[in-house]
Amino acid sequence: RPDGEEEAARAEEALLVYARACAEAGRPLDPAPLRAFLPDDAVAAYVAPLVASPERIQQLHAYMAATTNRDLIAIEAGLKALRAPTLVLWGMADEFFSVKSAYWLRDTLPNVVEVVEIEGGRVLWPEEKPQLLNGKLRELWTRPR
Repeated sequence: RPDGEEEAARAEEALLVYARACAEAGRPLDPAPLRAFLPDDAVAAYVAPLVASPERIQQLHAYMAATTNRDLIAIEAGLKALRAPTLVLWGMADEFFSVKSAYWLRDTLPNVVEVVEIEGGRVLWPEEKPQLLNGKLRELWTRPR
């Protein structure tokens, strides 16, 4: 097969295995939006390593089971001490992290400049909307102090 078809097949296989692994870990994931917005090489780069072997899939399961809001709460004191201007950009369609966490960050970090809700944004929304990310970062970095 030509390289493009091979990359597409690799991405498709990786997403199917990833979706199955997510479901097995109790976090069902519809891979269709990822396929719709991300090019095959990006899908393969992000997802394929996570499902490259049974050991990696086990590690993925363990990571998903262990990732909760406890992680942020554990570093709350450090977050409250952070004085750097902070921008919170949040994908509203993220299946893993609730938008409540974005506002918890706003209320916890002492210098949040803005909370931006990215409608339809999922975990990898920066890949889908790089212009938005770059624009918001430029605004943050060039704003008057």
